Amino acid sequence: MHSRVIKRIVVLLCFSIVVGCGGSHSLKPRLASSVDQPRSSMMHPTQEQGDLLGDMDKNGDPSVGDAIKILRIAVGLDQENALSDTNDTGSADVGDAIKVLRCVVGLDDWPIGHYGGGGSADVGEAMAAPQPTSPNSEMPGDAAVDLLQTWESDPPEDIAELAHMLTRFTNLVENNPNSSAGQLGLSLTLVATGGENAADKLGYDIFPEVGVQSVAALTFSDKYSAPKTINKAVDIALFRPWQRHEGGVHPQGDIPDTFYTTEEVQQIIRDNILPVLENAIARLDILSQSPANTVLVTYIGPDDGETCKLYPADFDVIVAGLQLVRAFMLELVAYDLDAGNYDWKLDLVDYDANSDDILSVAEYAPDDPFLTLLSAQNMNDAGDAIQNALQRLIDALDNRVSGDPDEVINRLLEDESASDIEDIRDMAQKALNIFSGAVNMDIRYAHYNWGTDQWSGADTKTIQINLSRIWSNPIADVKDLLPTVHITDKVNEHYRINYGDWPDPTMNGVFPDADAIKDLWDADYEYMEIIYDDIEVEINDDYPPWASPPFS
Repeated sequence: MHSRVIKRIVVLLCFSIVVGCGGSHSLKPRLASSVDQPRSSMMHPTQEQGDLLGDMDKNGDPSVGDAIKILRIAVGLDQENALSDTNDTGSADVGDAIKVLRCVVGLDDWPIGHYGGGGSADVGEAMAAPQPTSPNSEMPGDAAVDLLQTWESDPPEDIAELAHMLTRFTNLVENNPNSSAGQLGLSLTLVATGGENAADKLGYDIFPEVGVQSVAALTFSDKYSAPKTINKAVDIALFRPWQRHEGGVHPQGDIPDTFYTTEEVQQIIRDNILPVLENAIARLDILSQSPANTVLVTYIGPDDGETCKLYPADFDVIVAGLQLVRAFMLELVAYDLDAGNYDWKLDLVDYDANSDDILSVAEYAPDDPFLTLLSAQNMNDAGDAIQNALQRLIDALDNRVSGDPDEVINRLLEDESASDIEDIRDMAQKALNIFSGAVNMDIRYAHYNWGTDQWSGADTKTIQINLSRIWSNPIADVKDLLPTVHITDKVNEHYRINYGDWPDPTMNGVFPDADAIKDLWDADYEYMEIIYDDIEVEINDDYPPWASPPFS
């Protein structure tokens, strides 16, 4: 086996650590350029939060001199500087200089944007605003609907405007707790503010766009689709727990010459992201419980000027999107992700310290506290959130008013046929079954002969798998499940894991009958995948790209 294959097999631990949000809808940051965050690779301790992008001499105005300084960085004559990246590409280039020059001659507006977000906003009063008890139906012309339309069509351009919008929604809800549009706008603005507050501390965005349709669309995106969610549970690369630049995450402002630790990143998520998500979900959940055919909010869509209607089913799908994001955030803070000085670039063979061709876990895995459990409750809650999201998606599809093309769900699914929509529902139901307890799955496997370029021994075996154990009974130390690895060919980096090399072949109960897969491990098949109806997750791909598996 190649080293990358070993890593894929190791992830059969079914431990789900997920980073990032978003999906096929290419969601962009909600706020406009003046609070866009520069990429972390461009951050240097010499810059301060709120510095103007492109203002290389920090005099507050654009100039030809600023453009020249950017060009010198672009060609390598001067050191990188975060302020030079005016177009958010991750590095200085000619386009950055041109952007500044356009501001000099008045073709573009100045300032271009602020480094690091320029501050944060208090969410305390908004979080304490009353929840609805008997939600109202509201239409354009109502104050809350008009403000919601402003949020959708003309979003805040800096943190001050965001804070002002949050205050306006808070006041609306305090004056009328049953305002459906007010509660929706408050929820979305809260989530956006929490994301911006986290971004202000980290220096980069960790939350996608926060609009009505973009949040609802999360449940239909590739990132959060049912097969993708299952794939994350089975096949997340254990060796990429927190994707960050070498040495850590570059800081902003008042932490000079240091990097953010994973503990600090996790604490920022706990303090800024999770509380607003939970508050927003609680508000929107009440709206989703209104009578099924009630039009709670009618507003004019910002993109096409068409009427959009929000029924209780639409609030279900919005909550489902937020629950999926919340689940992944909970997972991010549930385990210790501090890998110390572990070098991720090395191949497994390089970790054979005593040259005995046997890699112990102590040799090839990062030391403790890496992947030790910090909070079982966070994992329990993450599992509940995933199940809740899938059930809400099913309910939303069942309860949508299919005859109303203005309903938000129908607008999201307008390019899908009736059979496609039914497939989405079926997939969500199958995923819910998988995440709810033990189910029978098929493992398909085959041998590939590199000498003859032929497949052989293709077959299928049915076993029981219980992925819910990942969340309901999280392992105290994931490294306790890692196997011993045998080096079979140092030059070509081939390895082998035998059934007996796994300290717990059940993977903490994920495979209740571990003996059922013993022959599969020891046979060392080049191709293996798990099948549940039409959900397929490939778990071993040790074959050349030109050789299609016998099942495809």
